[in-house]
Amino acid sequence: MRAPRAPPLRRRRSASEHTNMWCAKPAASCSPQPWRMIPVFRLVDAAGELGDRLIEETVAGRRFSKLLQATMGLARPLVAIGAPVGGYYPEVALRLSAPLSIPTHAAVCNAVGAVAGVVSQTVEILVNQPAFNVFRVHDPAGIRDYPDPQPALEHAQRVSHALALSAARRAGAADPHVETCVTEKLAHTAVEGAGSDYLAEAVARSTATGRPQLSQRGESGAPHNR
Repeated sequence: MRAPRAPPLRRRRSASEHTNMWCAKPAASCSPQPWRMIPVFRLVDAAGELGDRLIEETVAGRRFSKLLQATMGLARPLVAIGAPVGGYYPEVALRLSAPLSIPTHAAVCNAVGAVAGVVSQTVEILVNQPAFNVFRVHDPAGIRDYPDPQPALEHAQRVSHALALSAARRAGAADPHVETCVTEKLAHTAVEGAGSDYLAEAVARSTATGRPQLSQRGESGAPHNR
């Protein structure tokens, strides 16, 4: 007489909840039915919530479970650049179990914008009329008064142009280009029944722009401009 066949395994019912799995195992004692059913519970986490929690807790340095000890680390060293990296990247590397490398000039390693950008300096010179037919140029080197507006405006433009150019060169611009414009404010007055406009105030504005002047070291080791 043949022994009864073991019952087939039952498949899980749903992928979104805990599911009972059944397996067949020989009984320890002889009996008419030498197989018994032992339930095995399998956790099904279709949404990935368990994995997300595991990563979050592990990276945060908190214990994931009283029974499970989990660690996570990078397979490569962590290289940090930027001015403030020394303040917070050591803790990041510790939590990721990764060796930390901070280059010697880490504070300026990512300053690509300074090289690819431009240097820009702007200077404004004010011209006003504190008294009738007195056009005053507020030159940083000293106030200059003119009886007519045109020479006063020309003086203001020359001063703003020279100061903007000098400032851009001091800031590291190579061969800066200067653009100058004048903004005028006119006032209206009535003279013998007829209206007329006069210059009440003007601003000469000059902007000097140029690419940053790069430097490189020569054979002697001393830096020189390129």
